[in-house]
Amino acid sequence: MATRIRYMGNKHDVAPYVAAIVEEEASNRAFVDAFSGMCSVAGAISKSGRRVVCNDIQGYAALVARCLIATAEPAPTPSRLREALAGPYQYNRSRLVSYLGAEVAEEDRVLADLNLESYQSAYTAWRHTANDGEVAEELKDFSEATGAARYCLASLTFAWGYFGLRQAIAIDSIRYAIDRAREDESLSDAHCDWALVALLQAASCASASPGHFAQYLRPTTESGFRRILSQRRRNIWSQFLHEASLLRAYGSREWRKMNAVLQADALALGEKLDGLNIKSAVIYADPPYSTDHYSRYYHVLETLYLYDFPSAEGAGRYRPDRFPTPFSIKTKVEKAMTEFCREIAARDFTLVLSYPSNGLLNKTCNVDLTEFLGLHFNEVELRADLSTRHSTLGARHGAASNPVAEMLWVARSSRN
Repeated sequence: MATRIRYMGNKHDVAPYVAAIVEEEASNRAFVDAFSGMCSVAGAISKSGRRVVCNDIQGYAALVARCLIATAEPAPTPSRLREALAGPYQYNRSRLVSYLGAEVAEEDRVLADLNLESYQSAYTAWRHTANDGEVAEELKDFSEATGAARYCLASLTFAWGYFGLRQAIAIDSIRYAIDRAREDESLSDAHCDWALVALLQAASCASASPGHFAQYLRPTTESGFRRILSQRRRNIWSQFLHEASLLRAYGSREWRKMNAVLQADALALGEKLDGLNIKSAVIYADPPYSTDHYSRYYHVLETLYLYDFPSAEGAGRYRPDRFPTPFSIKTKVEKAMTEFCREIAARDFTLVLSYPSNGLLNKTCNVDLTEFLGLHFNEVELRADLSTRHSTLGARHGAASNPVAEMLWVARSSRN
């Protein structure tokens, strides 16, 4: 059984229902998850043995999919990672602690002081790439360096925000160790990918944030300060090894070898599947359903995966090239859903669509989805009306999640 990846999403609860529908719809046709996220649905499908293709526009999600559903190699053990990575990790960690010595000492003092005002003062004084041009230029210089000298991205971008400075130094140092292991082949490419997943898991677990990365916790109240302190006490190296111990791929080695992972805009998925010579498939889609731009909630994970030294913008220190999905834009959602349905209906594909009762398309276009799907498919059936809860994405007021009806439709064209 694969670990449940700790990133956002509510597919885990819906996955068994989708798997049951797919089993009823097709005996051996390929299964394609158009917005695969953390592969919960693919994991539920793995028991069927059918070929699976996972697609997601985010690079870190494609990384997770490669490990969980498309790699022949199982995850490395923590002892194997410790053997291969501990030396380089300690080397880069010591280098950064020396380089940022005064700043590290200040963080140590403030965290030991347990005083809100002291922490607030240090937090306000911290200079990073989003609030200081000199630091941004410094990071740009480091991006052009070679070897260990370039591994300071998290420290200069996300410290005193999502992570503590020592935690960010550890994140940079683990990444250095993984990249070095890939270069000198002390770990295989697959094992390095698994290690990156464990690092992202550790970062997600240690982040002082409300369950996502659109914002981080600010030290404005005593209770918030205590929560930040609790997260700051997490040791990234220990958490990394713990997360590695939990990682498991889905299905058998033979099953994973026949699967594929795509990283594409869902509106270009048909062409990508043509390139894989997939002629008949069941397509599962749960497109974004609100005006929240989801890339903002994942940008830290994307940057830690790509390690590409982007500029940082705003209070959330966002990367500037986040993907603006049209499914989350009021003026574009109807067109986007229309184009997506047309691509599916034009091929020998069956669509299984998941969409909530309060989705943006329903509210913006005042449309009945059964009728909307009927414009593109010959047969449309509402197969499930599930009561679930959707996260409010860290909303400041009200409940952490709201009750909603998750609807599952099956749509077929005349070609099916």
